Amino acid sequence: MKNLLLSTAILLSTATFASAAAHLMISNQIDNELATMSMEVDLSKLSEDEINLLYQATQTEDTNERKAAIESVLRGTGAEIKMMEPTMVMMSYPRNQLMRKVRANEVNLGIENVPLRSLSDDQLTQLYFLSEGSEAESDKKEMAQAIIRNQ
Repeated sequence: MKNLLLSTAILLSTATFASAAAHLMISNQIDNELATMSMEVDLSKLSEDEINLLYQATQTEDTNERKAAIESVLRGTGAEIKMMEPTMVMMSYPRNQLMRKVRANEVNLGIENVPLRSLSDDQLTQLYFLSEGSEAESDKKEMAQAIIRNQ
């Protein structure tokens, strides 16, 4: 009888540990996704069902749909959403590779008539990140012009 009780206790503690580990992994994935959207939310204040809904929203393929789904779930929870300041990430691309990456997107950015060699490394990096972002094309063109004007 003692062995049966001990086995049951071990099984229950293992299941609880596995559930906690899965919850932690899901929470970390949600936190990472929110960080890419410059959002911070205290997930500890959300219910298990709300966490699961958020996790499902992070699995959406399209970036814009994923962002809309996540924001919709968060609005439904009433959670406080803090917007984080975007941080600049240093890139290790040589200048010529960075120029090629920007040149590949120059039409989308509306900078096809701009001599890229005249731009600073910082401007090229900003243009690269802009070209990889999810903003609307008209917004990207406007932002690219602002980056170029700040020589």
